[in-house]
Amino acid sequence: MKKLFILGALASAVAFSSVASANSGTINFTGTITSATCTVSPVVGGGVASSIDLGTPGTDLTAAKTVQFSLTPAGPSAADCLAKTAADVSWSAPNMDAAGLGNSGGSATGVSLQLKAKNAATADELVTDTNRTIAYASTATPPAALSTFDYEAKLVKTVKSGTVSAGSFATSASYTVAYK
Repeated sequence: MKKLFILGALASAVAFSSVASANSGTINFTGTITSATCTVSPVVGGGVASSIDLGTPGTDLTAAKTVQFSLTPAGPSAADCLAKTAADVSWSAPNMDAAGLGNSGGSATGVSLQLKAKNAATADELVTDTNRTIAYASTATPPAALSTFDYEAKLVKTVKSGTVSAGSFATSASYTVAYK
């Protein structure tokens, strides 16, 4: 009887141990302190756009089109931002790789989106997993205001893959502009 009681107590302890265990998780808190605030929107072909069409190239990507877009200050407080002569644009995405942004929502493999900063402090600087923040600064004397942050987007082969498979491509990224 004593053994049966101990066995029953042990079984109860095992059964309820998962109920007593704590659950944990991670919360990411982000923010940016900047000397000017305004809405910065992606602009393609003169119009605000939240999606950029990269076309339909073949698997050799020789017909991959280059799409020019900019991040442009807008809204009631845009004048504050348009008066600034330096800023950092930081990019964030869970699928960044050595070529840019990997395919996160499509079926094609071996392909990434290359983001090239055109008018940054370092011209043609690439956004990659090891280079997520692009510095912008006026080189004019006296310094001129930054009116746009210009980029080119293009599908390219991933650094690790020499082969691209046919399929869809979809990815997304967040950006933060910190004016100085």
